[in-house]
Amino acid sequence: MAKVEASLAPVLDAEKTMSYPKFTFSWASDLIAIFAFMTGSGAIAAGLNMVQAMIALTIAMLINVVLLSANGLPGFHFGIPMIVQMRPCFGDKAASYVSAIRAIPAILWTGYNSFLGALGLNMFSVILFGYDNIWVWFFVFHFAQVVLSMLGVKSILNFTAYAAIALFVVILIMGVYVFHLFGVENISSVASSGGSWGLPFWGVVTANVSMGITVVVNSSDYIRHVDNSSVPKYVASYACGLIPTVLVLSGLGMVVYAMSGIWSPVDLFVKYVPNFFIVIIAMAFIILGQFSTNMFANIMPANMIWEHIFKFPWWFTSVFTGCLSLFVLPWFLTTSNGFYSFMNVYGALLGPLSGIMITDFIFLRKQKYNMRALYEPGGQYSYGKGVNQAGIFALVAGFLLSIIRLDFSTIVGIVSSAVIYYVLYRFWVLPKFPQAEMAAGYVMESPAVIREEAEEPQAAE
Repeated sequence: MAKVEASLAPVLDAEKTMSYPKFTFSWASDLIAIFAFMTGSGAIAAGLNMVQAMIALTIAMLINVVLLSANGLPGFHFGIPMIVQMRPCFGDKAASYVSAIRAIPAILWTGYNSFLGALGLNMFSVILFGYDNIWVWFFVFHFAQVVLSMLGVKSILNFTAYAAIALFVVILIMGVYVFHLFGVENISSVASSGGSWGLPFWGVVTANVSMGITVVVNSSDYIRHVDNSSVPKYVASYACGLIPTVLVLSGLGMVVYAMSGIWSPVDLFVKYVPNFFIVIIAMAFIILGQFSTNMFANIMPANMIWEHIFKFPWWFTSVFTGCLSLFVLPWFLTTSNGFYSFMNVYGALLGPLSGIMITDFIFLRKQKYNMRALYEPGGQYSYGKGVNQAGIFALVAGFLLSIIRLDFSTIVGIVSSAVIYYVLYRFWVLPKFPQAEMAAGYVMESPAVIREEAEEPQAAE
């Protein structure tokens, strides 16, 4: 067997040292950022009232939990990363390049979150020091994230887990301030007035599924480091990290937008001339929130892709991702319409990817792989020329169907690509390229055996 890249080798059960609570905190910290408020304000701007918006977000997060749990199973059970998981779906050669699709929104989000963070810091710089220069703060903020991300995957996961604890305290204080400012009675009086249960409602659901689809695609990259002793705990860790966090933060965004027309509580603090304590709290939120989100959900997955495709060392992948994200035009995304359009556009790309990957592992292979073939170039998953044509065709078809109606792009992409891939693979690819793990009575080899063989010194030719 060919030597396996260290970053792609299976993480063995004994090496899965991250606990479920720590994993839950990491997911929560990923969502505690300015963009989470915008999901709430965007829902109100789309025509929903606060009650409808909360229901729409709850439905979206439940869908995301199901998708995350389903697509993360290969990482959970076998410790393999996204790129390896893609090999049966797209072919061992094509998978490397298809994986780069995941890097596109990662780069965009990195630049966008840096710009949002810089906006907030610049506001407070004006308040505290009278200094106004958004671009200085943008480069300072961005550079600091790149440096921190150089520390590696485990350091990123640890940082986000501990940051979440501090951020929960910050959010509690911000929430109390918002409700004190507007009054509970005033908020309650407008919570259920107006709104729509029609297309705007389902548009908000789909947009927020799109928000989570980025991390759905590479969910194996995260869960492969976590204790895999319990599937219920695995699913619960996603649910507890995502649902309460999104509802609380988006709820604050809804209240602020509905009562004042301002999309971010940070802007609210500036408008109402907060005291020094509130300024410090909001600054802590910006710095910790944007840092943890960018490193966990954006920089880390992009780095893993560059590390594999270009063989860059980890520290250089951080620099490379940081440089690429400087070319984003984030000011377009700081409006509710721009923000939702952004999520739906990349949802048209990543929705089909997720549909294909979930269908391949759960419905076609019945949660089994030929582990040896996953790491053998030219083997079972090469499909002759390194390309699984069913996967490529389903990906393109799912994307084209998604862009017909961008408001529902992610859901359309997931469902259409899943159906197309299943039919093409079952009746076109499988007859030509039989798959060992689909045979009755197939017994998987342990990932430990595969890694031991791959790490043995290769005989000299």
